[in-house]
Amino acid sequence: MGRVGDRKGIFDLVAAWPEVLESVPGAELTIAGDGELERLRADVDRLGVASSVHILGWVSGEVRMRAYREADVFCLPSYAEGLPMGVLEAMGAGLPVVSTAINGTPDAVVDGTTGLLHAPGDRAALAGHLITVLSSHERRLEQGQAGFARVTAEFDPEHQSERLRKMWTEVIEGRR
Repeated sequence: MGRVGDRKGIFDLVAAWPEVLESVPGAELTIAGDGELERLRADVDRLGVASSVHILGWVSGEVRMRAYREADVFCLPSYAEGLPMGVLEAMGAGLPVVSTAINGTPDAVVDGTTGLLHAPGDRAALAGHLITVLSSHERRLEQGQAGFARVTAEFDPEHQSERLRKMWTEVIEGRR
C-alpha cells in the first residue's frame, strides 16, 4: 500500500517470495501501490512466481479496505520510513505486521507481539518471518489482535491529542 521501489523494499519481498512458497505452498502475495510496476512484473516473471503474485497498482477507498480484509499479514520491508501509515492501517485491520526495524516502525510494531521485525535488506529473515506468521493461524490471530489493541490505544487521534495537551500543559507550567 504505497510506493513500489527500492526504498520500500518491495524487490526484497519478491526476491524472498520463492523461499516462502517452498515452505507455505499456495501462499499468495498481493502488492498494492504505484511506482516501478514494470520492473516489479519483470522480477516476478524472472523468479517464476507470477501465479502467486497479484499486482494491484494504486488502490484506495473500498478496494484498499478489501485488500486489508483479505490479507493474512501485512509486510513492509522498507529501508526508510517515518511512522508508516500503512502499518497503522494494517494493525487497525487486525493484521500482524512483518517489517523492518527502522525509524518509527518499532514505535508501532512490538517485535514478537504485534508482528516481527528484521534488518533492512535481510531477505532470509524476511522470508523466515513470513513463513513463521503464515504457518500459524494462532500466531496470526494473536499478533493481529495485539496490534489492533495497540493501535487503538496508542495511535487513536483522540488519545494522541490528549497526550499532546498534557505535554504542552507540563511545558507551560514548567516555565512559570
